[in-house]
Amino acid sequence: MQKIAFTLFLFLLLTNSFASTIFVFHTDPAKPTKGYCYEVDEATYGEKFKAKANLEKCRPNKTAYMFVYDTGKCYEVDDQTSGKEYIKKVKLHKCRPDKVVIELVNIKGEVGCYQVDTKTKGQYYYKKEKKSECSTELAPGETATYYWDYKKPGIGTCYKGVNLNGEVNKVIVEDTECRPKDFVYRFIRKNETSGTCIEQDPNNEKAYSLKTKITNCKPKDTVFVFYTPPNKKYGYCYEIDSETKGNLYINKVDNSECVSAE
Repeated sequence: MQKIAFTLFLFLLLTNSFASTIFVFHTDPAKPTKGYCYEVDEATYGEKFKAKANLEKCRPNKTAYMFVYDTGKCYEVDDQTSGKEYIKKVKLHKCRPDKVVIELVNIKGEVGCYQVDTKTKGQYYYKKEKKSECSTELAPGETATYYWDYKKPGIGTCYKGVNLNGEVNKVIVEDTECRPKDFVYRFIRKNETSGTCIEQDPNNEKAYSLKTKITNCKPKDTVFVFYTPPNKKYGYCYEIDSETKGNLYINKVDNSECVSAE
C-alpha cells in the first residue's frame, strides 16, 4: 500500500512540475529546410522536460508557401521569418503560381523540359516534365546536331546540341530523335531461352542502339518448340528462328501455340 502511495505521489509531483509546457520549433543545423517540434517545460525552456512532438503542434497561425530553387521543393513556412521558426515540406503544387509555361530551360546548369513560372523562368518555381511535353522544333537562327551517348547495347541517351548565336546548349530529347534514316534490327541472345531486340545504326552500334519490342527481330521463317529446362517440372513454348534454332530469334509465347503446331 505504501509503495502504491509513493508511486502516486511521484507521478503527481512530476505532473505538477511540468504542468505548464509549450511547443518550440528547432531548425536542423545540417539542413535548413528541415526542423523538429518539441514540447518543453515553460519554466526552464527544456532543461527539465523536453519531448519530441508532432510538427503540427508548432505550426503558427499565419503561414506561407515558399519554393526553394536549390532543392526544387515547396515548403510551408512561418509568415514572420520565412522558415526559421517553422518549416515543413509540402506538395509541390502548393507553390505553383497562377501563370506557368512549359518549355526548355536551363535549371542548375542542365537544359531540360520544365514547367516554370513566367516571371523568372524557373527561379520562383520549376517542375520537371516529360521530354515529349517540350517542342523540339528549331527556332529561327538555330542549328542543331543530334548525338547518341552510348551506355551498352540497347541503352543510351539522345542529346540535341543547339547552337544559337554561337552559344551551344545540350538538351536531352526523345531517344528516337537520334534514330538514323536507315537502321537495322539486331537480336542478341541473352541465355538459353531469352533474348533482346535492338534497333541500331547499320555501321556503328555506338552511334545509335535502342532496345525495341522483341517481335521486331522476328524472321520470316520460325517454328514453335516446347522446352522443359533440366531439373524443372514445367516447360514453356518458344518461337524460334528456323535457321539457327534460337540464335537469331527466340521468344516465349503462349503454350497453345505449341499445341496447334503439332
